[in-house]
Order: sequence, then C-alpha cells, then structure tokens
Amino acid sequence: MKKSGLVLLSLIIMPFLASAQGSIYKSGSLVQVQEADSIQKQLIAAGETVEMSGWLGNDFLSAGRFMMLKGMVSDDAIIAGQQVIIDGEVGDLLMAAGETIIINGIVKGDAFLAAREIRITEGARIEGNAALAGETIVLEGGKIDGWLRAAGEELTLNGEVGQFTDLYSNNVAFGDEYQATLGTTITSEETLYRENLGVVPADLTLNVQEAPIVFIIVSQIIFYLSVLITGMILLRIFQKKAIDIHRFATEKFWKNTGVGLLTFIGVPLAVALLMLPVLTIPLSILLLLVFILALFTGYLLVALTLGVMAILYFKGEPKVSTYYWGLALGMIIIAILTNLPFIGFVLNALLLFFGLGSLSYYIWLESTGKKTSGTAQ
Repeated sequence: MKKSGLVLLSLIIMPFLASAQGSIYKSGSLVQVQEADSIQKQLIAAGETVEMSGWLGNDFLSAGRFMMLKGMVSDDAIIAGQQVIIDGEVGDLLMAAGETIIINGIVKGDAFLAAREIRITEGARIEGNAALAGETIVLEGGKIDGWLRAAGEELTLNGEVGQFTDLYSNNVAFGDEYQATLGTTITSEETLYRENLGVVPADLTLNVQEAPIVFIIVSQIIFYLSVLITGMILLRIFQKKAIDIHRFATEKFWKNTGVGLLTFIGVPLAVALLMLPVLTIPLSILLLLVFILALFTGYLLVALTLGVMAILYFKGEPKVSTYYWGLALGMIIIAILTNLPFIGFVLNALLLFFGLGSLSYYIWLESTGKKTSGTAQ
C-alpha cells in the first residue's frame, strides 16, 4: 500500500519538484521578507500571514490568510488568500484570488483578480489588461492602460481605462473621472436605464441577454448526481481510508490549501515539459491522467469534509452513516457555494486547492511512514 501510494504521490508532485528547482520555500504562522532583503530565486511562501517587503528577482507564489506585498516582484505573482493587499510593484502578471483584494501599487503586466471585493485605488496602475470577477468591484481613480473586463453584482468605476471596457452586471455606476478611450459596453440580464448609471460615459453600449437557465440547471443536476453516485461507491470501497483522510484534511486547512496551490501550478507545467521530448510523451499523458484523478478525488474529499462538519455541528460523535450523509450534504453545499454570483469562482478555487493539497499531503506522509493520525505533520 505504501509503495503504490508513493508512486501515486510521486507522479502528482514530480512536476512541482522539477519546476521548483532554484526556488526558496518559506512557511509558518508568519512569513516575512524584510525591506532590506534581496532574493534572486523564485519564492514560494505559505502561512497565516505573509508579508513581502523586499526585492524579488523572480516569481512569487504564495497562499495564506493575510497576504501583503509591499516590495518589488520582478516577474509574476500568483497569490491566494483571505485578504490580499498589493502596495508594491509586480513586474509582470498578477493572479490573485481571495475574499478581499486591494491594489494600491503598480502591476506592469496583466491582472486577473477574483474576490468578493476588489478595489483598485487612486494610486494604483495596471499597465496591462485587467480581468476582474467579484461581488463588489470598485475602480477608485486608478488607471488601467489596457482593456478592462469586469463581472460583478455591483460595479463602481471612477478611473481611467486606456482601451475598451466590457462590464457584466445588473448594477453599474460611473463617476466623474471615469473614461474608456475605445468605449464601454455593459451586458446585463435586466433592462438598464441611463439615469441609474451616474455620469454616463461617452460611447456607451447596453446589451440585454437572457441566460439559458433551464439548460444550466438540468446540466448541473446531472453532473452533481453522477459525481455523488461515484463518490458513494468509492466511499463504500475505501471507507476506513476515506474517514482517515477526512480527519487529516480538517487539521491544517491553510497548509493543505497551500500544498494544493503549488501542486496545481506544478503539474500542468511538468506535463507541458514532458510533452517536448518524444520519449516522455507517454509519461506526460499518464501524469495528466493521474492529475485529473487526483482533482476528482480531492473534489469528493472536500464534499465529504464540508458535509460531515455540518452534520457534526448539530450532533455528537460520527457514525458510519454520517459519512455517507455527509458526502451527499457536502455536494449540496459545494453546489450552492460554487454557484454564488461572482464569488463562486473564488470559493471553487480555494476548495479545489484544499482538496488536492489534503490528498497529496496525506499520501506523502503515509508513503514516507510519517504519522498522519492525531496532528498533521
């Protein structure tokens, strides 16, 4: 069992290990890079609070609860956290997901942001394009040199866009300082009236589109039922192991989520690299299949964890039947959370990283003979 587990985990994390050569890892409750620090290598950080105030000459990959970037990242920054604040400078691409994202600094490349609340403040500048998804999105006088695409429940724009703006919302308001050089388009599921838009910008286009609700609902019901049936079968076959993994997953949420983020980034990169030499193409295909299997299993693990936790909140010790009912309840919870307007994408990403990381870390500890019962290592 340990040998097979080791093989599986090796296939999952091998791309991460291969791609992470020359990287620096930092983890703990508080991870700090001081203002005077200078790091040339790629930095991977995971912790309750992460503060990057120094200079980084490579990529910055990080996951945690409170994330603050005050310094300089010369290349890409990929960040997941409950609160993400960018006060410094990102030299290229910025990808961030969380509950709240605030951009006060400079992003010299494109920005892809997903959060419940996104704010681009007056002193912020995004020199590339910006794609934003959230419940509340506010452009507070900042500047986006490229195009802006934003989807949200409430959009407030009072800054400058160098190219065009595409908005997807039923609630949009413009301020006096808003301008988009190549025009603004609003796509809504409801009729919008110009008098409700604040200061109406020049070259404004309004589109009203009705979503195919029936088709979406039927497709999602079929999907969730098929996943639930598969999960019930796997739970029946691997009952003891599933219960133990569930227990392990609940012990270190943010640590497991960080491991999942790094694995999620590393595996596709390794698959692409293994596709280049002809001799390793079969290995890349095998690796991709294992990765897809790990994602699906991690998804079921998240459903099981959420459902069991919800049931145990109202009753005491779990029984065997608790896990079966928990899986079903967890599927419902996931369906609700991931389909929430605009914030569902963020929750879906966090749950995906949590499930993948919990599974990968558990297999690693089991395969290396380390203790996984009691407290996670």
